Amino acid sequence: MNKQKTLFLSFLLFGLLHSVFAAPSDFDVIKKRVLQTLMESSVNDETVQSLVNTIQENGTWPDINYEDVS
Repeated sequence: MNKQKTLFLSFLLFGLLHSVFAAPSDFDVIKKRVLQTLMESSVNDETVQSLVNTIQENGTWPDINYEDVS
């Protein structure tokens, strides 16, 4: 009887641990959903071209206040 109980508990513990490690973490699920949402949105070529044309040599844009951290 004791051997059967130990065997049952071993299988139960193995099953619980296996399901915990097999499931994706909450962070992975959220990351996947955010990336999927971002990849579905379209890109406006005119906006991208405007940004490329106005960027300065040091990688900044003239209309952004980089000193204000609020």
